Amino acid sequence: MITADLLQEFDEDDLFVGYNPVMPMKIFGYELEPSECEIYISSKLHITEIVPALSQYFDWLASCKEEVSEYFSSKLGERLPEDWFENIEVYSAEITFTTLEDFCAVISFGESMLPDHVVEFTIDKFTIKSDLLMG
Repeated sequence: MITADLLQEFDEDDLFVGYNPVMPMKIFGYELEPSECEIYISSKLHITEIVPALSQYFDWLASCKEEVSEYFSSKLGERLPEDWFENIEVYSAEITFTTLEDFCAVISFGESMLPDHVVEFTIDKFTIKSDLLMG
């Protein structure tokens, strides 16, 4: 469970306040260091009102094995190895909350099927909307 005390502000402008968690967070089952996870919250929102939704989103991002595996398998057009998800290495996560109903994440990771590439998923709320293959 994330709380406002577990977020450290690192940037602010007219539109968003940027935070890092003060402890590692799990994304796709991988423990991501605080400096590799950026959270942007609209300056129109107070951090305490966003914490429950942010906590729920982190819970989902940590455990969305089925969604990530199905999406990636569909894009490749083949079945993934049994341990595929467990071998993902997440490089960065950027989470943005514009409103309580408008939030998204961009997750960059490496995986075993395309080992010389970085995959970037854009996730709108709880749905993977697009991917980018870099490498």
